[in-house]
Amino acid sequence: MVGLALLFLVLLFYDTVILNIAISAICVIGVYEIVVRTKYVKDKMLAGVAMAFAACVPFFGVKSFERVNDGILIAYVFLLFVILLSKYKQVKVENLAITFAMSVFIPY
Repeated sequence: MVGLALLFLVLLFYDTVILNIAISAICVIGVYEIVVRTKYVKDKMLAGVAMAFAACVPFFGVKSFERVNDGILIAYVFLLFVILLSKYKQVKVENLAITFAMSVFIPY
């Protein structure tokens, strides 16, 4: 019964920004749970950047955001490497790789 109610809500807001906002919130929660709550990544800046990127991904399909999709992805990768280089004693390459993978795989 709950599944039918959720299906009705998804179909009601299918082609609106409201559905993208809801999916964005779910992606942020997913990245937070995997990256922060497991205590795999202890750096708050790295986790924050990953959650911000995960929040942007559901909007990549919106027509008005198509021009900036590649720019956001390139800026995200560049920012991850800046964090890695600036905090080389706290952030390991493995932490960066897991953070990148989870922030890309969960929203997609």
